[in-house]
Amino acid sequence: MEIKIGTKVKVKLQGREITTEVTSIERCECGEKCGEPIESVCMEDLKLYDYDYTFTLDCGRWCYGEEILEIVEE
Repeated sequence: MEIKIGTKVKVKLQGREITTEVTSIERCECGEKCGEPIESVCMEDLKLYDYDYTFTLDCGRWCYGEEILEIVEE
């Protein structure tokens, strides 16, 4: 499945699971927070170790791809 800007996702932040919407995505070098803005990424790619991905969320937080638990279907 693909995560795009506007996709609702369930994330785990500081031990809590919340549902929120993605407002931006960046593909980063491993260990970095900032990188190249991209439009979408496949869930399967989040588990690869070539890059890290960071997501800005509409709840005012950001997360790494590994913190995304699932896409929320509406």
